[in-house]
Amino acid sequence: MSRFMLSLLLFLAINLLAAKAVVNLGQYDHGQKNEPEEQTWTEWALADFEKEKGKTAPVVILGSSLVLTPVNLADAKFFNHTVNGAIHHKSDMLNNLLVAQGKDKATNFNFAIPGLMPSDAFLITKLLLPRAERGRLIIYGIGPRDFLDNLLASPASTDPYRSLAKLLPKEDKRTIESFIGLNWQSKLDYLIGRYIPFYGEKEKILEAMGDKCQLCASQLVALVKHDNAAINSFTVADVHNLLPNYEPMSIGIKQAIFFPNPQIDPNRFAKDLNEYRSRYGKANWDTFTCQTKFFVDFLKLARNNDDKVLIIAMPITSTNRQLLPEHVFSAYKNNLRVLSKTYGATFVDLDNSGRFNDEDFGDTVHLSTTGSIKLIEAIADCIEQYNLLDLSNKESNQLANVGVKL
Repeated sequence: MSRFMLSLLLFLAINLLAAKAVVNLGQYDHGQKNEPEEQTWTEWALADFEKEKGKTAPVVILGSSLVLTPVNLADAKFFNHTVNGAIHHKSDMLNNLLVAQGKDKATNFNFAIPGLMPSDAFLITKLLLPRAERGRLIIYGIGPRDFLDNLLASPASTDPYRSLAKLLPKEDKRTIESFIGLNWQSKLDYLIGRYIPFYGEKEKILEAMGDKCQLCASQLVALVKHDNAAINSFTVADVHNLLPNYEPMSIGIKQAIFFPNPQIDPNRFAKDLNEYRSRYGKANWDTFTCQTKFFVDFLKLARNNDDKVLIIAMPITSTNRQLLPEHVFSAYKNNLRVLSKTYGATFVDLDNSGRFNDEDFGDTVHLSTTGSIKLIEAIADCIEQYNLLDLSNKESNQLANVGVKL
């Protein structure tokens, strides 16, 4: 028998064993620990969402860190206490403002997650927000990166997708294949993952091994210190300090604390310019087209579920805005405006509202505490102005606006 055939048989045998091992790994659920020390942003959100099952919130908030940050900062300032971002998934300030308007059942769930794209918003809506008896209001805050991120290999590269894909029925091939991406590298990655268990189940394998390594490291620290009274475990913070790029979307239970009055760095605008220059200084039209399709799918799904949708063009600084070529920025804004109107959503352009200035930002895209308060107040104003929690979906759709200035 030739070396090639021997190698092929060995390769197939290893993957057969791997397939069986993966079944056992499937029983390992990272999110089911009693008190997890570390999870990804998505896993923390899903854990809280699971606890709220049966308590359908009439308001759901979607977005990336552009939304997550101000929701948490606004609550910290409004109530003058720290907010733990890992386990805080609501806007208490928004709820208070809506109750003051007479909407006594305006509870909300905040599904804003760092790095969230329209593809993830579609998946959250499809898998977690089934048709409600009286519909709901979905508030979706969007920034240019959500359509134009050059650092995104494919829609399947995000943290939300990696967590939510576990909930996708395998027979839903249409949805699964839509996340492959348009380039040949993404398609090859999908095919390899589908037919080679070691590669296809790498997330589960890495997840299980990561926890084992964490436990091993803690035990080694204990052995080195000898003195049981002085033993401290090897924490998640220690791991991230040593390896900054290790699971960058994971956070420990006390690693995302938002304070009422955080200090403002006077040089804050210079720190993330290179990052955003690489993200969308040069437009990736494949990503733009792909995410636009998912945005349409999200709007269609929400409409079919009789959900009202409030699309918000999130404010960014003039410094960040200058990184975007004019034709790219126009395409992004027109995309939001036209598609929102086409599918019956209310569109509000807070980026062009005159309500925010550069002093309202903690960096070139994320709002500071003062900007965060303004954002939540603006959202509450929009809900009251267009009666988005009181009218039927049909009536609300008639109020869909283009480029509303507040």
